[in-house]
Amino acid sequence: MDTINGLMLEEEFQHVKQIRGVFEYAATNPDEVDLCYNIFIDTVYYGRVVACFPKNTFLSGPATLLAEIGELLTEFYQQHPPNDTYCINNEDFNHVLAMLLAGDQIDKTIGQHVLKQRRWEVEHCYLVVCFGFLHAVPVNYYCVQIEQQFPDCHVAILEDNVYCIINFSVVETAEQDLWRLLPVFLRESLCKAGISGVCDNVYRLYDYRREADAALRLGKQKQQPFWYYRFSDYIMEYIAEAATANLPPRNLCHPAIEELRRYDQRNHSELTESLGQYLFHNCNTSHTAMALSIHRTTMLYRIEKIHQLTRVNLDDPMVRLHLELSFFSDG
Repeated sequence: MDTINGLMLEEEFQHVKQIRGVFEYAATNPDEVDLCYNIFIDTVYYGRVVACFPKNTFLSGPATLLAEIGELLTEFYQQHPPNDTYCINNEDFNHVLAMLLAGDQIDKTIGQHVLKQRRWEVEHCYLVVCFGFLHAVPVNYYCVQIEQQFPDCHVAILEDNVYCIINFSVVETAEQDLWRLLPVFLRESLCKAGISGVCDNVYRLYDYRREADAALRLGKQKQQPFWYYRFSDYIMEYIAEAATANLPPRNLCHPAIEELRRYDQRNHSELTESLGQYLFHNCNTSHTAMALSIHRTTMLYRIEKIHQLTRVNLDDPMVRLHLELSFFSDG
């Protein structure tokens, strides 16, 4: 079985499925040679007989014998079709998912074959959870506990972090179970978790792993008491962080805000806060006035004053977006 599993992961081995009769395959072991015979059921490739021989073996006799065996097996399987002749092992499955999480290149034919053995498909719905333990723990023990807690999930250790990939498409109740069981598990295990968005392509797991990483990091910074953090709740923080990675927020701030701040400092006014609340309330004067506990007429005066000082066009959606991001990234 180890030999078969190794061969099934080789790209070349997948490309000789149409060959009829006995053929020679370049074995992974340089001291061996493999003779193969493909079995077809109703003209469709089903499986392969593999015989391994030392490198210098005279292969005429073994090839004839393998052809006889292959014909007999083909006849048998055509009359008694088996459910499956190949059993993927945990090591192959773990290896493929670890590569996908790490962002490594993987042969898609092989990847799909390995995943299908567990009923996982490329376009299933996946979620990535990153666990951050609050103290030193026996990681392998908790990996087993996580897999037992959540239905049809896979746990991987990557760069000293523990990740759980949950396939919502295989088990319909998986999402309900996650939100019910996760808080309990986190409290009992004294760890926190960052949760990605839902991924609909297994080959994008690396991006969603980074979402889970960012959610855990930003969540611990912003809302430390919480046990788990969803990336969807911290997207704006992530955008602001990425935007200011190379330049301080002040360099990206809309000049109108700096102008208003200088005016407020000189005149002890509140135009900067008024503009921020006005944008937050979708430029609705009445709602902004209520939030600031001022009269609507006062709010109209402030908006007019802001326009006089900055000449900013609040009817332009791109200008409003720049202003909103400026307020957000600068706190």
